[in-house]
Amino acid sequence: MLFYMFFQKNRNKRWTDVEVFTLCEYVKLHKSALFGSSSGHGVAHARRKAWEGAALAVNQAGHINRGCGSDIRLKWNDLAYRAKKYRTKRKGKETGKYFKIIDL
Repeated sequence: MLFYMFFQKNRNKRWTDVEVFTLCEYVKLHKSALFGSSSGHGVAHARRKAWEGAALAVNQAGHINRGCGSDIRLKWNDLAYRAKKYRTKRKGKETGKYFKIIDL
């Protein structure tokens, strides 16, 4: 029990709309660098740098440090999953707060 409490990660506060919109706009602008079809060591490094740039943009927009590029990428994957799930639930009706931004 003590071991678990020592290594337990504290939950972050909820993301603000400004942080989410900043992330969405950054992904729109750098879509090819983040999700390009190329592969290799140089491309992987460029993608890592692009996600670090997204982390920098989100951290500057908000008042809380949201973490590194891998944390931001996880958040983006979660947002995209929720938007797609919401779209299928609503049977194609394009409603919702972030739908038009996330749907690339």
